[in-house]
Amino acid sequence: MSYKPMRDGSSMGIGFILSLLTTIASAFGGELLASTRLVPGNEAIPSLAVTCGAPPNALIVMLGMNAAWTTHATHPVIRIQDQDILTIHRASNEVTIGLLRLYDDRNEIVAKIENGEVWISPTIRRKYDGTSLTVFDHRDSEILHVKFINPRTLEISGVFRHPLVASPVVVTPESLDMGGMHFIGNCIGETGEADINYAEH
Repeated sequence: MSYKPMRDGSSMGIGFILSLLTTIASAFGGELLASTRLVPGNEAIPSLAVTCGAPPNALIVMLGMNAAWTTHATHPVIRIQDQDILTIHRASNEVTIGLLRLYDDRNEIVAKIENGEVWISPTIRRKYDGTSLTVFDHRDSEILHVKFINPRTLEISGVFRHPLVASPVVVTPESLDMGGMHFIGNCIGETGEADINYAEH
C-alpha cells in the first residue's frame, strides 16, 4: 500500500528484536552499560497478520491495526525524508531491530537502537518488563512502545519524527497517521521498499 499526497509521500511495512542498554552511548555524551535483552513472548500472531496471508517464515510488524511482513533478511520499516528511522533484520530466524532513531519534539535523539544495543537519554523515563520497552519524552508523554510478541512478530507504536519534517508519523495501538491520512486494517507485504516512506518537499 502506498499514499502520495501533493507534498508528502508515504507507504507501509515490517519487522524486530531488541537488546536493552540501561546507560548512555558515548556518542551522545553518556556511557555504555551491560545490555538486557528483550526476550520473545509466546503470544499468538495477531489475527490481522494471519488474514493478510503472511507466510510461515515471514517476519511481522504490527503498526497499530495494520500488519506488515517480509521474508527478506533485512528490511526498512520506517523511512522519513530519505533517512531510515526503523529497520529490521532476521537473526537466528527471529525478528530483530537493526536500527531505530527516536527524535523528540525538540529534534533531539532521545533513544537509539543499533545492532541490538539500546541507548536512552538519562533525562527521560522508560519502562521495561522483559518482552517490551516503553519510552517517554520530556513531558512524560509516551513516544515509543515496542513489544516482542513472539520470535517473529513485533508490535510497535510511537511518534516518529525527523528534524526536517514538520509532521510526525504517529502509530497508535489502533491506527497509523501520516500526511493527514489515517490508515487502519491494511496488509503490507514484500513491497520492495520501506513500508512507511514519508517525505515533505
